[in-house]
Amino acid sequence: PDPCPPTPDPSVLDGIATLADASLLRQEDGGDGEPRYQMLETVREYGLERLRATGEESAVRARHTAWCLALAEEAERGFFGADQVAWLDRFEAERDNLRAALGWAIEQGDATVSLRLAAASWCLWRVRGHRTEGRTWLDRALFLDRGTASPQRAKALDTAGDLAWVQGDDARAETLHEESLVISRAANDPAGIARALFGLGDVALRRRDVDRATACFEEALGLNRAQHDRLWEAGCLVGLGQIARLRGDNAAAERLLEQAIGLYRQIGYTWGAAWAMTMLAAIERDRGDLVRAADLYRESAGMAVAHRDSKGVATALDGLAIVAADTGRAETAARLFGTAEALAEGVGALLEPSRTRLEATANLRASLGDERFAQETTAGRAMTVPAALAEVESVGVIVAEPAPVPPAPAGPLSARERQVMRLLIEGRSAQEIASELFISPRTVTTHVSNILEKLGVDTRAAAVAVALRNGWV
Repeated sequence: PDPCPPTPDPSVLDGIATLADASLLRQEDGGDGEPRYQMLETVREYGLERLRATGEESAVRARHTAWCLALAEEAERGFFGADQVAWLDRFEAERDNLRAALGWAIEQGDATVSLRLAAASWCLWRVRGHRTEGRTWLDRALFLDRGTASPQRAKALDTAGDLAWVQGDDARAETLHEESLVISRAANDPAGIARALFGLGDVALRRRDVDRATACFEEALGLNRAQHDRLWEAGCLVGLGQIARLRGDNAAAERLLEQAIGLYRQIGYTWGAAWAMTMLAAIERDRGDLVRAADLYRESAGMAVAHRDSKGVATALDGLAIVAADTGRAETAARLFGTAEALAEGVGALLEPSRTRLEATANLRASLGDERFAQETTAGRAMTVPAALAEVESVGVIVAEPAPVPPAPAGPLSARERQVMRLLIEGRSAQEIASELFISPRTVTTHVSNILEKLGVDTRAAAVAVALRNGWV
């Protein structure tokens, strides 16, 4: 599909020119090189009065709503391809028309059109930061359709669930995705089932319920592969990559994320690639490859800027702030944290409160002092995105790769088992270990059983003694 609008009929252009010559229309720059025309509010109100007087208002509004629906569904398809930025810009320019069409469809009680239009507008709500508005329209449309089990409702439920999840409302997101899953399973709709499972996987992942998240993403992955849906296949690979990281298997996480980025690049879906890059960057940062981590964060930030995705830019800058802190650039780090927080707050989004982020800000407070840290963060909140990115480039967040630290002998234990062992040495309970490592208590119990078996002992105390004696922690 072509994001450029078709050329209007000559008679329409003549009519527009006549109205503009009479100062009843005002020409403005549409920002994409195409002119747009605006009416004065008084002229618009008069025009509506005359339209009502002719008895044609309903028919004209219906045609307008149908045009908006066609545009929204075409833009939705276009967003998941190489022309996504052009489609986003085109759709953004029609936002007031979209609002008018949604308001009319809901006022008329047309649940089908309301649901289709609100759900197809996902890319505008999600990427361009209109999440609260999107949730409001979706809630109103879903209220019209309550008690039904249509495919349109299932899709709208998942769209609303995704927006709720982005804003940190996990309980609401779970409820919406669960209802969608029930509808799609009853209809035997594999695409709908996969979509709902993906949303539930995201909710479980944030709650660190890795067992449920794994089950959701793996089932969704199988369904998407069976339908040859590379877009959603890549999304599931990202989710499984995050799970691998939580389980301490960075090699598997890196492999899964690289596969996802490759699929996104194949279909030209750079917004998805940018999203996956921030996760891959976090893994490289944890492994100590700060040069690659910074490069990935910067590339992701550039893509997010092109999409005008404030949350995506905020996530990348947040990661760069941690890298800056790790390399001793305390002032830069504090400012980047401030910029990231302001961007996320501006669109009602949530920055994940990871342990790495909390440790970085605590270290910055310790090195700068609370007052200086607050000053730099406040300065960052006032910075523009171009200024923040220029500072990252000009300061050169990475000056050199840190010298590698020789690892302790691993012995028979895996990396995750050594993490569990260190916490056992500190006397932590299974629940405390689970919270510290973001895994379930059941997984902790499995790790402990494996440790005892590998070390040939029967108690935790004996395992601690063997590990300390051999220097395996």
